[in-house]
Amino acid sequence: MRRIALPYRFYAVVLSCCFLSGTVPSETWAEVIYSPTSSFTPENAPLYGFGGRSSSGEPAYWVGSLAQGAGPSGGDALQISMSGQPARSDAHCESAGNEDDCEGYIGWGHPGSEASVPQGAARYLRIYFRVLPPVDFVANQLDGSGGNTPWGGKMIMLGEGDMSRVIWNIVGCPAASCGGSSGSTTQAGFLIERNIQGPPTRMNYGPITPTVWHAYQLRIRFGATATAQNASFAFYADADNANENAPTLTASGFALDASGWTDVNAGWGRYTEWLLQGHNAVFQLGGYEYADTFDSTWFTRMGTNNPPPPPAPTLSLPPYLPVNGTISAGYPAGYRNISFRWAIDLATGAYANVGTGPTSTRGLSPFSQGGQRHWAPASAGVTNRALS
Repeated sequence: MRRIALPYRFYAVVLSCCFLSGTVPSETWAEVIYSPTSSFTPENAPLYGFGGRSSSGEPAYWVGSLAQGAGPSGGDALQISMSGQPARSDAHCESAGNEDDCEGYIGWGHPGSEASVPQGAARYLRIYFRVLPPVDFVANQLDGSGGNTPWGGKMIMLGEGDMSRVIWNIVGCPAASCGGSSGSTTQAGFLIERNIQGPPTRMNYGPITPTVWHAYQLRIRFGATATAQNASFAFYADADNANENAPTLTASGFALDASGWTDVNAGWGRYTEWLLQGHNAVFQLGGYEYADTFDSTWFTRMGTNNPPPPPAPTLSLPPYLPVNGTISAGYPAGYRNISFRWAIDLATGAYANVGTGPTSTRGLSPFSQGGQRHWAPASAGVTNRALS
């Protein structure tokens, strides 16, 4: 498969679905593509409509697993962990026959959700989703100058054809949302658009707070005809799911051809860039539905399995802490992916000259090593903020 140049150079994770065959019934419906249950295991995944996807060397590029008890209501979550790969030049990745070095398929598929979709209809995708820290989305394909580029992939892809396909990508947070010239590698986000065509079909969302479970819903409304410029997307994040008329993001004024939506495949995992060695991209699916109606309870139904904030770190300081000393903090066993930000604030009279070295009258700062100035007491001016 040839790579198509994208602003964030990514390819895919896709969600696939299974649905009613034949004509769409007049009553409303919602297809549960994934719902956490205690009986779900990778071995019985086909019972839930998921069929394995594969590509050459797949196990080396990503790991799909069941995160037991990690879902938003305490159920299981499907997890994809990208495996780091050697850096590849842009020229290498663009050369015929080298595609597997830079991108490929991941995840699970679920074809056959719906036989067809009528023009003018609306379809809804709903997911419970979270990104695990640290967010370190760096692709193994370098840019033309040999620099790093944000990693990303197709999380959901529905429809076939340039005027039909809708892609929901997970990416390094788009520049439109998080700044920078090419997007972020340390914050995650979404990019949703018709095929790979940009405005006016594109919606950029981010940053996504890691660790926390989120409820997202996407409305895809087809135009009155295949060429009518009145199709639209609406995106709802967390509490915004309460009101269909108040979306978080919208895109409108374009055509969307429903004829490409046959045998709808709304799977989880599709075509993605590979991750660069030494970096991290792990994300989970805690629930997934494909429907013809909006669900204003999607956020409130999510549950309360978000992890609590981490406890206060263990911090031991001596009575006096040299300016060139070392501060260390830690957590008890069992806590991972923890980092700290420190703020050392000078309180009035909080330091004293305890040595006989040079003084500030000789042009040395009282905080320099030569001045032998020490914080006293250290705990008075040291604060910490534990970050998950």
